[in-house]
Amino acid sequence: MSLWLTEHGIEHVRVFADTGWEHPDTYAYLRGQLTAKLGPIAEVRGPRAMPDLIRHKNMFPAHIKRFCTEELKVKPLIAYFQALPDGDYVNAVGIRALESQARAQLAEWEWSDAFDCDVWRP
Repeated sequence: MSLWLTEHGIEHVRVFADTGWEHPDTYAYLRGQLTAKLGPIAEVRGPRAMPDLIRHKNMFPAHIKRFCTEELKVKPLIAYFQALPDGDYVNAVGIRALESQARAQLAEWEWSDAFDCDVWRP
């Protein structure tokens, strides 16, 4: 998403929601090449990393039990937004519409009460 915004000349703040279970190459790419190309990238993390969350819930996330995105990405990002000074913000989110019918039907723009800003899915 950040690369796309940069290519289109759209200034933005970059935030990475760390699940605590990413491949080491993901962290190396994020903190190395991406940071060098784009600038600083804030990292947010929930109170539990994915392995801890799996143990806590005593299960892996599944199609009908999708707790990982909410706990590991959405909630930490909401906390990040709530800590920002008052202002007009847009949460730009990269969604792969081809992954599912539900994603394909998401609106490009919508208001999020949780984030207290517009969500944009270009």
